[in-house]
Amino acid sequence: MPGARRDVKARAPRCAAEAIHRCLLLHGRRGCSRELPFEQRLRDVVGRRIGDGSEEVMKLLVVRELFGGRSAGAA
Repeated sequence: MPGARRDVKARAPRCAAEAIHRCLLLHGRRGCSRELPFEQRLRDVVGRRIGDGSEEVMKLLVVRELFGGRSAGAA
């Protein structure tokens, strides 16, 4: 179960950023204004991606758990 949590933790911010990006594209210039919440949401997601650890580190932890011990790229 811990591996599943790490996998979700690695994927969720990326999925959220993609969804927000689509909303910004859909709403055009107005989507980047403060009238709509997308600009703030994008800043929140970027902060979450930084605060939770990089996506690459999370993926490495998932791979290590799935395959046991070190991954092939580890020294």
